[in-house]
Amino acid sequence: PLTIVEPLVTVTKTASTTAPAAGDKITYSLNFTAEGAGSGDHFADAFDLTIGDSLGLGLLYEPGSATVNGQPLTDPLDNGGDGTNVAQTLTWSPANGIDIDIAEGATVSVTYQVRVLESVAPGQTLTNNVIGRWTGLDGDQSAIERTGSGTPVVNDYFTEPAIQTLTTPLEISFDKSVINATTGEDPGVNAKPGDTLRYTLALTNQSIVPVNNVALVDELAAQFAPGSLQLLSVSDPDADRGNSNATGGANGTGLVDIRNLSLAERGESGAT
Repeated sequence: PLTIVEPLVTVTKTASTTAPAAGDKITYSLNFTAEGAGSGDHFADAFDLTIGDSLGLGLLYEPGSATVNGQPLTDPLDNGGDGTNVAQTLTWSPANGIDIDIAEGATVSVTYQVRVLESVAPGQTLTNNVIGRWTGLDGDQSAIERTGSGTPVVNDYFTEPAIQTLTTPLEISFDKSVINATTGEDPGVNAKPGDTLRYTLALTNQSIVPVNNVALVDELAAQFAPGSLQLLSVSDPDADRGNSNATGGANGTGLVDIRNLSLAERGESGAT
């Protein structure tokens, strides 16, 4: 019987953070493993690894950051994308002097950094999609070997995509204002015993995605009269105000506790 022996490569990817913020640098780690355990199996060494990485908008490769097995790796070719209007793609391949071979049963580790652009918004999704391609013969023998181009279909020396999706932290702004309802002073910077103060608490979603299950807690200071707290209105009709208490809180002077608030994405009705 004829036994076909050929290379098979898999890739895994990890990121140094799960919630990057604007200006952060993310380190991506790729591990390419050539399947097999030596003589007698159906696998072989893989040669001339090509790494293609499609970065999502908001990410830009950090020059000089790449390594292979802990040693410096030449910067990849890129498509000229600025990461803001055009997504950047990266390619490490023999075409730009990269020569990465993977012995059967071995793993090659590649790391590099990308920068999160200052233009990213809270709640933005940042994606990274890597595919590895390889050959079964060492050196440029593309006329007689498979290269992972996908054409024809049997030219299938490529990995499944390794996709990493990260999300920037959500952001909610908070504002508190006060009116002295007794004197009419607005803002109510002055008050005397017996005056009634009317506070407005405003939460505004600065994220580009809705935020749900928000809670707002405000404990009144000891200077307020116990039992005088009145909760006048909450703009979210589905919010749970049941834990608010006119004599609650550490001082027994009142506790505002509103839960299950929902905020629409920034700029939309219901974002505040």
